[in-house]
Amino acid sequence: MDYKEYALGKTPSLKKQVYDTLRMKIVSGELLPGARLHEEGLCGELGVSRAPLREAMNMLDRDGFVRIIPRRGAVVTDVTQNDIEMLWNIRILLEPNAAVMAMDNIPEKKVLELREMLQRVENDPSDFVRYMESDIAVHALFVDYLDNRYLKDILWNLKEHSMRMRWNVEQKRTAESVPVILESTKEHMAIIQAVEDRQSDALYDAVMKHLIDSKFRTMNISNEKHMEFETNGRKATLNFMHITKVKTDK
Repeated sequence: MDYKEYALGKTPSLKKQVYDTLRMKIVSGELLPGARLHEEGLCGELGVSRAPLREAMNMLDRDGFVRIIPRRGAVVTDVTQNDIEMLWNIRILLEPNAAVMAMDNIPEKKVLELREMLQRVENDPSDFVRYMESDIAVHALFVDYLDNRYLKDILWNLKEHSMRMRWNVEQKRTAESVPVILESTKEHMAIIQAVEDRQSDALYDAVMKHLIDSKFRTMNISNEKHMEFETNGRKATLNFMHITKVKTDK
């Protein structure tokens, strides 16, 4: 893939394009936890020099996707029990309020589009990719229409880490995922209904309930399933322990 440097404000800079490409490879699981990022190979694959690649690596390190080790280079960060707990706890604190703040900015057309997307998931809950797309769309809705740019930046970063954790956990599942997908989609429907009705209290409660339940589901799946990754020619098995539900007050 070839990259070209563009004027600021028109197209993302070269380092930003490299950052985005590597970040999505990490989020999607193409680059697994523990994987070493070799500069020479990546420069050839992406068609860039070492300078923008190193700048992108520093950005990924800043955002928690890789860890730069002196004299060893960059390594994709692990997904630990503590990571999942910290991430969901901060989402529980921020996302219900962000949803309420964004609610009045969301056009009716967008609400209807999401409702149709969720209905397609309900009609075929075995389609995991469609379910993940709908999940991303629902949570991105509030970030997209949020006026507070500082909170928007925080939520985008949390969203991508959340996608990475859930993708690595949930894509390993088989037919038993269908009841969970239906349960999660029902919660998404409640969120969309609250937006459509322009009921801020109902929206806050629906987002809060969904996040708390989502945390439990993610942790329960992690307890039941071993996440196996090929890392430097060996398998690393990660077992996640149950995390106690954190009580939150509105």
